[in-house]
Amino acid sequence: MVEVRQRSDIPGLLLDVVPESRTAVEEMLRTPAVKILSEGPPWYDLYNFLKEVLWHGVMLPEFRSDSPNKELLRRCFTFVEVLISSPVQSISDAGYFQAIEPLFADEELVLISFPLMGEKTLSVAQETLDPERISPAARETLAPFLP
Repeated sequence: MVEVRQRSDIPGLLLDVVPESRTAVEEMLRTPAVKILSEGPPWYDLYNFLKEVLWHGVMLPEFRSDSPNKELLRRCFTFVEVLISSPVQSISDAGYFQAIEPLFADEELVLISFPLMGEKTLSVAQETLDPERISPAARETLAPFLP
């Protein structure tokens, strides 16, 4: 697995893992993807980038679609796995707060996402999900993914 130690590596990694994010990345950073990949991104706020590009630009629309593309969402969670595995606490925290915590606002998002998460992402999500916030039916469905 790739290890992210610098905020400047994140936009390029997202473009590599989730190429569908290209338009949102370019709009947010006001820089062509080719330039981001070759020269690095301009300065950006990591939390805002993840919220606007990853969450609102890719993940949430996919979750809300009539037929969510599970492979796309799996790749998004692969990217999140890299973030939350970072030895840099601010990067790890940003991944959690902008891509895992928002799932807990909607039981349906939890139901879709847990089977798609990598080991570390699932572990973090399991630790922070209050099972009382989801219905008994959802708990039953998620039983293989809950501690």
